[in-house]
Amino acid sequence: MKHRTEQLNIRVTPQEKAALASAARARGFSGVADYLRAAALGGKPPQEHVYTVIIHPADADEGGFWAEVPALPGCNTQGNTYEQTVAHAHDAIKGYLQMLLKTGQPIPTERQPRKSTVATVKVAV
Repeated sequence: MKHRTEQLNIRVTPQEKAALASAARARGFSGVADYLRAAALGGKPPQEHVYTVIIHPADADEGGFWAEVPALPGCNTQGNTYEQTVAHAHDAIKGYLQMLLKTGQPIPTERQPRKSTVATVKVAV
């Protein structure tokens, strides 16, 4: 059975549109429509989590960087550039949290960022 979809149009000011777009990006949505759909149908937007990501230079013969997320055991990634490593860390954290949700496990919270923090990453699931 095919489900029929309908389009819903809303009017917002440019400032409201910018705020919605910013909130959608910050929570990992591809656009405002996906964010509003999740908020309307899911009862509430996804919860935002902040984790410390520690970036290390890789061995000289390998090049690039590797990252670890101390609050999420086994959550590590790597990249050729610093920016790529941070982006990969975001994806790794998101996947890790989604796995926890699917298996019914609690989402860890981080107490306080460490002084050696190189980057913090916000992830919404």
